[in-house]
Amino acid sequence: MRNILFILLLCNVMLLKAQSLELEHWRIINSSEIADADAKVSQPSYPTTGWYQATVPTTVLNALVKENVYPDPRIGLNNYLIPDVSDEFNARMDLAKYNYLKSGRNPWQDPYWYRTEITLPKSYKGKKVWLTLYGINYRADVWVNGRLVADKNDIVGMFRRFKLDITDYALPGANNCVAVKIYQVDHPGVPTPGTQLKVFGPVRGHSYDIFKDETLKISGGWDCAPVVRDRNMGIYQKVTIEATDEVVIENPFIVTTLPKQDTSLADVNIKLEVKNTSGKAIEGKVNALITLVNDVKFPTYTKHMEGYLKPIKITKKVSLGAGEKKAWNCNI
Repeated sequence: MRNILFILLLCNVMLLKAQSLELEHWRIINSSEIADADAKVSQPSYPTTGWYQATVPTTVLNALVKENVYPDPRIGLNNYLIPDVSDEFNARMDLAKYNYLKSGRNPWQDPYWYRTEITLPKSYKGKKVWLTLYGINYRADVWVNGRLVADKNDIVGMFRRFKLDITDYALPGANNCVAVKIYQVDHPGVPTPGTQLKVFGPVRGHSYDIFKDETLKISGGWDCAPVVRDRNMGIYQKVTIEATDEVVIENPFIVTTLPKQDTSLADVNIKLEVKNTSGKAIEGKVNALITLVNDVKFPTYTKHMEGYLKPIKITKKVSLGAGEKKAWNCNI
């Protein structure tokens, strides 16, 4: 029973029919090149002439490499044709001359705008509308149609997911703008030593300051990896907008243990949170359906798994007060 698929859905009066859209057609620019106020930049139809195209997920440096602003740092010594976020390191290695910004400002120290527009379906009207950031690095201000939804004090940390209620800002059936202002890690540090490995030389070492942040430590350089010049700042996971009813399922987590060596028996524990976003009490049922997956698809082939399992259905009642969130779990 190692190839089990778990499908969770909310039914009856708490029916969850999420209509999800992944945001595409992004453009980015260094915020130091924009004189307009943030509220104006995040309005629909704001002109983006001179901005670079970006396909999210992407770090800033990756987007600029694809736009031929900088060479691919993975090839040869190209990483020494790109300035670092550390001005001290740039001075030591003479990298400031590769700055693409005409202003001469360090290209990684100011935040970057990530901006896109999308027409939301008319069916979103009357629904709860959510904007979800599945992964950013490192801080962000989030704007929707000229309104600040959340700022860098709350949207912080690389390994976190942020689900934001944008019901009051979204315009179903119309063009909408989502603009995310991405900030550098708090402690980018100075590469130590940050230079190429020398045969029979000293250990190249790793960054220290970046350990103070909840981010990818190796971005600051390691004995086995070069320094990432922008410290992987950007939106490195997808961004979605979805519409739901008033009750939502959040943070599903499933643990399967196999008590027998032959894997013929499985103990299953299902955990999740059920949240009532409305201003009234609601009662309903949570249904869980467990079925067997016989075909597992990989990028280049499909593996067929033997076995048979009659679908297992579990139903538990739940009552939620206005605005209440409850943990829901079930052991099978």
